[in-house]
Amino acid sequence: MQIAYSSHVETLNHLPFHINKINSAFCFEEDLIQTICKGNEALFKKHFYYKAYLAVFEFDGKYPLINVLNTAYVVSETLADTNDKNKEEHELEQSLRSFMEELAAITSEKPIQAFLSKLVSTAMN
Repeated sequence: MQIAYSSHVETLNHLPFHINKINSAFCFEEDLIQTICKGNEALFKKHFYYKAYLAVFEFDGKYPLINVLNTAYVVSETLADTNDKNKEEHELEQSLRSFMEELAAITSEKPIQAFLSKLVSTAMN
């Protein structure tokens, strides 16, 4: 698979994403673990992979960017409603906060798609 373009999502701890020749944006699993979960694979597996079902979208160690963004939103909402967070979960909640704030600032019927479109178009310029 050839990567046509690479950039990053600033509000998700500079999460790298890539666009291939057919304009499909995706993230590698290792990048998700390193950037969003600060290298904590167990935290990634617990909240993103199992609880939020990101595993459903996994293909060859990568995930569509739209599904990563949707999952980050869900994980953030879930952690906000959880009272008995450990230190790592508290840090994860904090790291997702700026993403939630930027997403909430976009007014659209489909905010994730609007955010993704803005992100990709900004990255391609």
